[in-house]
Amino acid sequence: MSQNRDISSNALYEYEDFTDGDFRFLEIEKSRFIGCGFKNVNLEEALLKGCHFVDCNFQGAKLNMGSFKYCGFLNTNFRFADLFGCEFVDCKMTGSIFAETNMLGVTLKGGDWSYTNLKFISLKGQDLSDINFSMSDLTGSDFRKTILSRAKFTGCQLSGIKLKDSDLRGADFSGVNMAELDLRDAVLDVALCIQLAASFGAKVE
Repeated sequence: MSQNRDISSNALYEYEDFTDGDFRFLEIEKSRFIGCGFKNVNLEEALLKGCHFVDCNFQGAKLNMGSFKYCGFLNTNFRFADLFGCEFVDCKMTGSIFAETNMLGVTLKGGDWSYTNLKFISLKGQDLSDINFSMSDLTGSDFRKTILSRAKFTGCQLSGIKLKDSDLRGADFSGVNMAELDLRDAVLDVALCIQLAASFGAKVE
């Protein structure tokens, strides 16, 4: 356990344990963390730019009001973490887990969120244009009144997803049975209308 270790910019940390550490207001750039433990750490209002985390564990961590720009969190565990009010700008989150995570008020701006577990999270009312959610589990998630232009949902699990009043123009739902989606008042383009009709077994000529 390394409760009060310093974390610096432009550094490499491999398999180090920062469990229970207090890193409130931390500001670092371009550091890399591989297999590190951040269980129950306090990273409230942290500002991280260009940092990368691979196979790290943030279970139970407090990251509320943090800002993460151009960062990578690959195969990272955020179970039971507090991400209230966090901002993720053009981040790569591939393979990360957000089960039982507090994501109230989280803002996503661009980035790659493919292969993530985002079950039952709410991103209602945001502009999520161009974000890649391919192969992610979005079961029961709330995307109502959300701009999803050109977003990718290829092969996603979308059971119970809420898309009412969302803008889906240009979105990619390849490998998804659109007939199972609740698309009330959603805005679709011609390509999605054709895919939706095909999902119901219609022949489009």
